[in-house]
Amino acid sequence: MPELLHQVGLLILVAQLESLADCNAVQALAGQVHSSGFGANTLYVVMQPSASAGERQKVLAHYSLQLLGMHADSTVVLPGDGAEVLCTRLTERVAVQAGFVCG
Repeated sequence: MPELLHQVGLLILVAQLESLADCNAVQALAGQVHSSGFGANTLYVVMQPSASAGERQKVLAHYSLQLLGMHADSTVVLPGDGAEVLCTRLTERVAVQAGFVCG
């Protein structure tokens, strides 16, 4: 798969941090990026847990995001609440970051 990614200008990965499984997946991605990368510029779009999430989940999400941010080319963090404006925020922030990563 890395051979195919060299042909891609930008890889965009979207994740949420709402559950333990989500955080584990983001930590696994961080490990992959740290060990060998994906062979392409990578932009991570991460949605924080909602306000109703427990304090433990919020702390785990924060840790997972910090770990990913240490190794990512660029990361966009979106609030976990406010789904009605999520598409607009996502489009605007991804466009800015994509220009930064590829520019």
